[in-house]
Amino acid sequence: MENNNKLIAEFMGAATRPKHAYAFLRYDSDWNWLMDVVKEIDSLFGEDDVVNHMINKVHNAFFQFNIDTVYKAVVQFIKEYNQHN
Repeated sequence: MENNNKLIAEFMGAATRPKHAYAFLRYDSDWNWLMDVVKEIDSLFGEDDVVNHMINKVHNAFFQFNIDTVYKAVVQFIKEYNQHN
């Protein structure tokens, strides 16, 4: 999870941190942290059809009301988004 939290932090524009600092990020366990990422993802809507489709996957995960499911969808989105761009 530490690597995924690092991936999210980088997506959110966090400056490079010492490797051990990523262990303290709470994207995987705190709705408030995770929702900030979902809002950032939503801000990309309209970029293109591929991105819109990827965003819809995050939205679908959100409607399951399970933080683990949303977290995994966010991580998958970021990986796909990074490959797409």
